[in-house]
Amino acid sequence: FILESANEANSIQLTGRMHLDYRSSSVGPDDTGGRADDKDTSSLADQFELRRARLGVKGKLAKDFKYEVVANLPGTATVDVAFADWAKYEPFQIRAGKFKQPFGLEELISSNNITMMERSYLDQTVPGKKQGLQIMGTPRTGMTYAGSIFQNNDTERDISADGKSSLAGRATLNFAEIMGNKEMVMHVGLAGLDSTYAIGTSSTSQTSS
Repeated sequence: FILESANEANSIQLTGRMHLDYRSSSVGPDDTGGRADDKDTSSLADQFELRRARLGVKGKLAKDFKYEVVANLPGTATVDVAFADWAKYEPFQIRAGKFKQPFGLEELISSNNITMMERSYLDQTVPGKKQGLQIMGTPRTGMTYAGSIFQNNDTERDISADGKSSLAGRATLNFAEIMGNKEMVMHVGLAGLDSTYAIGTSSTSQTSS
């Protein structure tokens, strides 16, 4: 639902989602001879998981400003996104806060609309939701652009350990929309990222006799 002022200059809308995940395996930890507390073999057990639970608000202020704040609820509550836009003009807008960076088509697609239950492993190499500043806009119908500068080490996906800022940019053309054809998809985009991806090692315990 949406609450909106009479002059339509201010509004607030409640948002949220809940994704549940159940896994059933015909091979359990006992069948493999591994330990139940080992992460590799214990993952074979039947599991039920509250994969995503988010609650937030979004809307506009003084007509020219938009905002969105969303919290992740499972476990310890954390901020998923929190940003504000100056959106007076379609061709040129400014966004500040924590938001998805303009890089990686798979990451930019909402988790409500991705093809599989999880994004691919390659998606772990893109910046995701970071604190930053972004310029963006729609210069004309069917054309979009966005460029941002963001911090690396503000979420679990720490793509660089040195704490320096990174840059990301993206531009798209939707030829079908430009031609006014709503029955066709003709879309092309180009994105770039200036950063360093650091991969950390992990270990698992296992005993043998």
